Amino acid sequence: MRKLIATLAITSLSTAAGLALAGGGGSAELGLDPHRMFFRMWSPAGDSGDFQILPNNIHDPIVLPCDVEQFGGQLDIDYSGAGPTVYPKLTVTLFDDKNQQITSKGCLGNTNVSSLVVPIGPITAGAVAPFGFIPVSSTNTWCQWMFQPNDLPADHVVRVHHVLTGHDDNTYTSIVPDPDLSNNVRDVYIRRACSCP
Repeated sequence: MRKLIATLAITSLSTAAGLALAGGGGSAELGLDPHRMFFRMWSPAGDSGDFQILPNNIHDPIVLPCDVEQFGGQLDIDYSGAGPTVYPKLTVTLFDDKNQQITSKGCLGNTNVSSLVVPIGPITAGAVAPFGFIPVSSTNTWCQWMFQPNDLPADHVVRVHHVLTGHDDNTYTSIVPDPDLSNNVRDVYIRRACSCP
């Protein structure tokens, strides 16, 4: 399996140089492939290695150790049909078991994290692009801007909400229309297990 890419790095998803910018408008059919979702966790006991999960796993959440230090994933973006070159962006938001949004102060306690936003490099029509992200970490270089393990309520299921948008350039300000938004959203469920069974 592919190794997890470092978070918050703008990843170049192009294999060819000199991609044209979106420029003239149009729409882009982007989607998160439900069959290409890999996750990984780190704790003092070690690295879990990559494992695959299908979305909407509420009845079989990913179980994280109570002392988890880092949790992240790798997803594939599919760009079907024709359209302009776009710059995808993933937004990851966490919700508790009462559907209340989880916020964090980061590992230094001086920021206000409500979502992790991952800007991704350009992708062209017909391409499939993998990218990695780490929304939860107390040890990562950028942990100040990430959710912390203790933000995950112990022994309760947390929804990890992924939303993909396409943008017309690397400022990520203008959204390119997407004809099918149903495949731009994926939910994965996790539980930090702290009580003895």
